[in-house]
Amino acid sequence: KAMGKEVEFVRYPGGFHTYNTHTPSQVKDSLERTIAWYDAHAPKPKRRPKPKPKRAKAASRR
Repeated sequence: KAMGKEVEFVRYPGGFHTYNTHTPSQVKDSLERTIAWYDAHAPKPKRRPKPKPKRAKAASRR
């Protein structure tokens, strides 16, 4: 906060820093929050243009 950044603190009852002490619903909530943060803040990958399909060469007759 002191640096003017968005901050959100979430505390899970009975939970510690690792997921093995959280309930399944707490793990789900934490992962959903993490994914939402990345969706909002991580740079989006640049899309490459789709390559134009190549035309097949006519088969030569022997």
